[in-house]
Amino acid sequence: MADQRFQTPPRTYASNFMADARRRIFLKTLAETGCVRVSARVVGLHKSSLYEARQKNLAFKQGWAEALQVAAGALEDEARRRAVEGWEEPVYQHGKMVGTIHRHSDRLLEMLVRGYNDRFRTTRQEIANAPGQILKIETGPTQAAQRIAVVLQEGLWAARAGRHSEGGGATNDHLEGGGAKVR
Repeated sequence: MADQRFQTPPRTYASNFMADARRRIFLKTLAETGCVRVSARVVGLHKSSLYEARQKNLAFKQGWAEALQVAAGALEDEARRRAVEGWEEPVYQHGKMVGTIHRHSDRLLEMLVRGYNDRFRTTRQEIANAPGQILKIETGPTQAAQRIAVVLQEGLWAARAGRHSEGGGATNDHLEGGGAKVR
């Protein structure tokens, strides 16, 4: 007889999952970790069974979405803490800790600001400006759409006029103002 310590436990399906305490434990763990795999392991179910149960039960689906919102909020709180409050990072010399330095994450702060304020969001657009040339624009979404329309119209005018020559094409003069960066 095989050693029971090495036998795989029988796979448990989520058919009766909705009625028992494991549902609450799963959702609580999901809210804490944001990880379906870990949460499924805690309640002893396979994650595919949980995804199937989510499709069949609207209340469970809503609880799942709420748990993920809680997890996302915790991640955002931690990002804010690292960006604004910072953390102490140990400083070592010759293998011994001799002090700490206070650090902040400028990148996390930038991401938080962009997430909360449309004025700081940027988009990148690449437009074929002329044969073999790519015009890269970095600007806000509305400005990008306006500039794309201008470049496309200039290209159309140039094509109709037969002005395309080697290295020619539409100019970038209209992009110098308005805060767009042309690379």
